Amino acid sequence: MKLNKKKNYIFTIAYTTYNRKNFIVNQLNNLMSLDIPDNIEIIVIDNFSNDGTFKAISDLTTGSKIKIYHNNKNLGFAGNFVEVFKRAKGEYVMWASDKDGINLNGVDRLLDWMGNKKFDVVILNYFKEKIERYESPAIRKNKTRLINYDDLLFCSHLPGTVWNRNKALINLDDWGIMKKNYPETSKYYPNLLLLIKLIPFANSYFFNGYISYQKEKKKRGMSFAIADPGKHYSHLASRWLQHKEFTSLIELSIKKTKKIESKKFLYKMHKSLNENLYELISKAILEEKPSMYGYFSNMYSPFLIIKRSYKFFKIVFKSLLNNPLFTIYRIKQRLKIKFKIFF
Repeated sequence: MKLNKKKNYIFTIAYTTYNRKNFIVNQLNNLMSLDIPDNIEIIVIDNFSNDGTFKAISDLTTGSKIKIYHNNKNLGFAGNFVEVFKRAKGEYVMWASDKDGINLNGVDRLLDWMGNKKFDVVILNYFKEKIERYESPAIRKNKTRLINYDDLLFCSHLPGTVWNRNKALINLDDWGIMKKNYPETSKYYPNLLLLIKLIPFANSYFFNGYISYQKEKKKRGMSFAIADPGKHYSHLASRWLQHKEFTSLIELSIKKTKKIESKKFLYKMHKSLNENLYELISKAILEEKPSMYGYFSNMYSPFLIIKRSYKFFKIVFKSLLNNPLFTIYRIKQRLKIKFKIFF
């Protein structure tokens, strides 16, 4: 991936959009009413929209500080995320959704906190401006602290994440290979693939402040809100594939990483993700098939544990009578996998 050597800005706010002209026009109208400091770059990358988005935002921003770019083809959500780092000129880059408002005072507060330190990633808080009854305004809220090995899944929401552009470009240099090896995760969560590479080096933080916030609520049916069973990014099949890809990338990173502390961090991250597997599957079932959720969530009730245990020992007993050697072999294999017992 070719590095952009120009460094005219400290901070870039990068909007990406596709066929949501009204959303991005609304945000640009808001931005153009603000006094944008000279050290802040604002760009918009249109992902080959066919609803007149590019012309509308180009005409709107003529003569302003806001820069408009247009992809020659639709790169997909993840491809346009990667394009942000190619187009941006700031030392630090924040990806913004086309439904996000911007709090420029938050940039000053973040930069004051950062000082002369060079962070890899800083994940800010993120809120909804418009909420429905009983809905929490906070999508993500954290104290200022180091991102730990068990925080990965709490970093999945992309808006409000600030990246060191050069570090991101270096770690996205093999993006073509990552897309091939981790197709499900790269499609929906390219930010998490990047974070797995960065946060083991103990230079990535949560920051108790915000810059972007959800100004407009998406209508149901837009983006991934409606999908066939199994095909939504939060459905069971997709979540299982994502989990396998996360753990595979971590295993590869463990082999490649020479720093002992980073290896230990990655081992802990790997273990944490696997320990979270029940919750991950449980939420996916609730999302995809709510009527089955009750059965799955009750799997560990005492009554069902006793019932399953009885059935299991009954099957084992019958199998021992019919074919004792094969049954003993199967028991050894199960023990080997579950408890790492070797005979």
